[in-house]
Amino acid sequence: MCFILFNCFSIIGFLSIFSYLDLKKRYLSPNFFKLFFFFMLLNNFFEFKYCNLDIFKFFLIKTIIFFIFFSIIFLFYCLKIIGGGDGKVILISFLTLNSSNLNLLGIFLFFFIFSFYFNLYHLLNLFGNRISKKYILFNFILPEIKRNSILQKIFFLSSYRLKNLSELKISDNKRRKIIYNKIVFNFNDIKLQIFVLDRIPLILIISFSFITFLILMGFK
Repeated sequence: MCFILFNCFSIIGFLSIFSYLDLKKRYLSPNFFKLFFFFMLLNNFFEFKYCNLDIFKFFLIKTIIFFIFFSIIFLFYCLKIIGGGDGKVILISFLTLNSSNLNLLGIFLFFFIFSFYFNLYHLLNLFGNRISKKYILFNFILPEIKRNSILQKIFFLSSYRLKNLSELKISDNKRRKIIYNKIVFNFNDIKLQIFVLDRIPLILIISFSFITFLILMGFK
C-alpha cells in the first residue's frame, strides 16, 4: 500500500511541475520528460521485483494498456484536442501507475473525466463572454460569424477573446495565437485590442483529471 501511495503522489508531483511549466512558459522541457520516463521505468522495475507479479502477465497488461492509450491519444491528437507533449504526459503517467489500476474501466473513466473538465473549461469561457456581452461585439466586428453554424459560433465564443495590443509580446506566440487581424478600440478601457486564441492549459486539465481519477479509484 505504501508503494502504491508513493507511486501516485510521485506522479502528482511530476504533473504539478509540468502544469507549472505549461502555465508559465507553455513549454515542456525534454529533460523533464526524460526524468519522468526514467522514473516510469524504475517504478515498473520495482513493482515487478517486489510485488511478486507473473512476468508474462505483467508485460501483457502493460503492452495492452500502452496500445489502448496510444490509440485514444492518437485519435485526440488527430482531432487537435491535445498536442504531442500532452499525449506523452498521459501515456507515461498511466504506465507508471500500479498494474491494479490498469484496466478498461480505468482508461475510459479517465478520458470521461478529462472530457468533462475540457468541456467545462470551454463552457466557462462561453458563459464569461455571454455575461460580459462580448458576443455582441464579436457579431458587430465579425459579421461573417453570423453565417456560421451554431457549433462554430459556440466554439468561437468559448475559445477566442480580445487581448490588449500593448500587452502582446513576441514570447506570447506559445500562449496565444492571433486569429483575426482587425484591431478594435475599446472606449471603456482606452485600449487597442485584437482577437486571439488562448491556448488551453491542457496539462493542468490532465492533472486535475488524473487526481480525480485517483480519488475515484481510491488510490489503489
